[in-house]
Amino acid sequence: MLCAFALTCSQLHPRSRFVLLANVDLQSQEQLKKFYDAVQAQPHLQPLVRYLSVPWYKFSPFPLLSILPGLRHVAFNGT
Repeated sequence: MLCAFALTCSQLHPRSRFVLLANVDLQSQEQLKKFYDAVQAQPHLQPLVRYLSVPWYKFSPFPLLSILPGLRHVAFNGT
């Protein structure tokens, strides 16, 4: 819903991008690749990511860790 709202109001776009990127939850290798490509293509987004959550048993997030200077917390989830 926040994505749709941000697209309708240009004044909210920068703040909503900050909110959307602060906490990133990746659930698949495909999501990881797409997110990695997106932040590589737009380096100004890299410092916005503060929290990263990934399933520990599916894939490794290590390529992302070196390009996210604002990252403060990484959670490895899974059952």
